[in-house]
Amino acid sequence: MVVSRAQAWPEELYLGPDVSAEDILDTFLAVPPELDKTSAWLAQLDLRQGAGYGKNVLYSPFVGQDSMFTVSEAELLAYLPLGSAHRLSIYAFGNHRHYVDLPAKNVEYNALAQGEWEYQFNKQGACGLDANYQFFDQFFDASISEVELDSTRLKQQDVGASTFARYAILPYLTARVQGGYKVAIIDQSDDDYRECEASSSLQGQSQSGSTLALTYGYTLDDYDKREMRTGAGDVIPGEPVDISSHLFRLHGSWYWDTARNWMMRLGGSQRLRADNGGGYYDYESWQGTIGIRVRMGQWNADMRAGYTDTQYDQQPSNILDPASEPMHKQRSDLELRVERTLGKRWSLFTEITWEDNRANDPLGVYEHFAGAVGLGYNIIATATP
Repeated sequence: MVVSRAQAWPEELYLGPDVSAEDILDTFLAVPPELDKTSAWLAQLDLRQGAGYGKNVLYSPFVGQDSMFTVSEAELLAYLPLGSAHRLSIYAFGNHRHYVDLPAKNVEYNALAQGEWEYQFNKQGACGLDANYQFFDQFFDASISEVELDSTRLKQQDVGASTFARYAILPYLTARVQGGYKVAIIDQSDDDYRECEASSSLQGQSQSGSTLALTYGYTLDDYDKREMRTGAGDVIPGEPVDISSHLFRLHGSWYWDTARNWMMRLGGSQRLRADNGGGYYDYESWQGTIGIRVRMGQWNADMRAGYTDTQYDQQPSNILDPASEPMHKQRSDLELRVERTLGKRWSLFTEITWEDNRANDPLGVYEHFAGAVGLGYNIIATATP
């Protein structure tokens, strides 16, 4: 699993509130097709060690620093049916990256854990609870000019829980509602916040397993110490800011063959964000994504590409000139992973990530690339309770 720099900002996390542990089971891991998920227990552990090279590893708009790096990863999934009506899904991921050519601040960490308990109260409906934790400790260039270069660390912990219910309105159409609460703790920052979220979705599914879903989500972020700003960026002392977001998303997945070895995902979304003050944080964002997964014998390949366009309503593109035109950002990103199994447990993998950011603010213009190769070890255990 690739953890990209886009994940350093909460509103752009790759894993959103509508991604369940079972979605990860079906999407990221090669589950044996003969596995009966209604009765069998499944545990899968992947360990990976690799090395690679990154360009502009500080994501700097001024001075691009390149470096060799080593990467260690562990990924765990457990799917545990508990009787005829209950099940538990657990997903966990950890990543450690060491940049060899950087003199200091050269180690990054990421960790993610998500658990889901579900109770199926009849053939059509189910409800449950989700709990999740995320930690990342990453560094990036926070310089505001070429004269004074400044690399800094972003260390954040997110702890959240949610409840959900879904019901099959028709044999091929399912409705889902969800509500949750999250606390974000950012080290040495005044940006700690609490988030309330609610979402609803309608998903259709064909007999072949293809899906199409429409989702609406609402979030409200209540910041502890971040103060309100006018549209031009002037601080309004003593007035804490709240930021709300409306998300509209259409996404689907299609299998190209009956064996389900070829799958494509497409998604498009619009996010409308607004603060309770002068509109400094208000923006409209559009995002499109495409993903392709291929399983052919000993070969597995996963690709994801995305494009995001964000237009701020009032935030100046030049922090030193309040009269400058509003901020406008575009981001293109690509993630590609190819793996070949070697026998029952071992595998070789290669992966690349690319990110290109454009903006009418020079501080928001940079490009990043990283590629790695490595060796993986896989353990799968199944049992029928």
